[in-house]
Formats: sequence, C-alpha cells, structure tokens
Amino acid sequence: MKNRYPQKKLYILVLMIALIFTATCYFRHTEEEKLFKKSVKQINYLFFRYKKIPNNPVEFKAMPDKNRIIYKANNVGKNKDELRLFYKETAERWVSIDNNLLKLSRTEFLSDWEYDIKFCRFFLYIIWTNVNVDKNVLKNGIDVHRDLITILSESKYKLHTWTKEETKTSFWSNFNSLFNPNLSDKENIAALSQMQIATIQLRLNEFKSAINSYQKVINNYPMSRLAENARLQIDVCNELLQSDQQ
Repeated sequence: MKNRYPQKKLYILVLMIALIFTATCYFRHTEEEKLFKKSVKQINYLFFRYKKIPNNPVEFKAMPDKNRIIYKANNVGKNKDELRLFYKETAERWVSIDNNLLKLSRTEFLSDWEYDIKFCRFFLYIIWTNVNVDKNVLKNGIDVHRDLITILSESKYKLHTWTKEETKTSFWSNFNSLFNPNLSDKENIAALSQMQIATIQLRLNEFKSAINSYQKVINNYPMSRLAENARLQIDVCNELLQSDQQ
C-alpha cells in the first residue's frame, strides 16, 4: 500500500498557504477601506471648516446696456483673510487626502470602490479649487472632473451606501439645490462636474475653453438646473474675451 501521508501533508501545506493568502488580502483590503473612510471624514471636516468662513457682503452693479444684474467681481465669495488663514492651517491636509485617494487608486480596492474614490476626489477639488489659486491645483481639478465625467457614462458604477450616507450632510445637503430631482444622481453630478471645469477655466482666463465647457453643460445636460446659469456665464465670458482683445 502506498504511503498517503506525504500527499496529506502537501494538501495541508497548500491549504495553509491559501488561508494565509486570503487572510493577507482581507487584512490589506480592510486597511485600505479604513484609509478610504478616514479620507472621506477628513474631506467632510475641511468642507464644514470652509463653510463656516463668512462671506463678504455682496454688492450689486447693474449692467448699463443689459436688463440684468451681475456681482461686482472683487467683492464676491469668502472673506479673503480668513480664507487665507484657513488654507495656511490646513494646506498639508489637502495634499495628504488627495495622495491617499490616489494611493487607493493603485490597489485592488479600486475594483469595488472606483466610483467612490473618484467621487471623493471630485468633492475634495470642488472645495480645494475654491481656497487655492495655484495653477497646478486648478489644472489638476480639471483633470479630476473630466475623469469623473468619463466614469459616470458607464452604467455599472454605483456609489456605495456608506459613501452617500457619510457625505449626506456635507455634499448632498449643500449641493442639492443645484440638482434637478427629475435627473439621476449621476446626471446631476456630471453636470456639476462639467460646470466646475468651466468655472476653473474662467478663473485661469481661458475664456474660449470656458465657453466651450459651459456650452457642454447646456448641450449635454439641458434639463439640469445649471444649464441656465451656464448661458449667463457664456455672456460673461464673451464680454471678458472682448475686453481682453481690445
């Protein structure tokens, strides 16, 4: 009779290796999930800190040749001194969060959480590009928004319940007024992302590019609440473009 013990030992060895590999993968995935959730909570923290910064009093100025009202450009938005102090205190956090999300994009965690990671970078850059005038950050923001729009066109992606619940009081409650309830979350987010691209291009004085991006909002998301605002912004861009060419 053949000795079956070596075969049994081999089976046990293979089983132990498989268990160790499974445990290692589970541990790594758990650590990656912890890092992701920590990053989301940090984004929420930065958002609420940003939200508490008081706005400047808004002054209005009527256009002399048009029946509409526009904001004085130099007196709109957050208090600049407090905004500058806030960014000085939190500068390293923005970079750290973005690096962590990029790190997760290069792991197996991406296979299940790709949309969530891109959504969180999109949310991060909405705030970041409002507190930072660095051209590299602004241009990175354009890439992040374009990346999200690309993934939103694929129906297989869905935001995890945890991510949506965790950002409920930060992102969804504060941006809901910009969304059309008759459109899906993906359509509303895509419209907002395209609008962000145009706004950043306008800040970079890339007026022609901004006009094209605002036009995409109108063409691709005509039912969105942002489409009408995009039409007004195109008028502003054309005026700035004419002034720039004089």
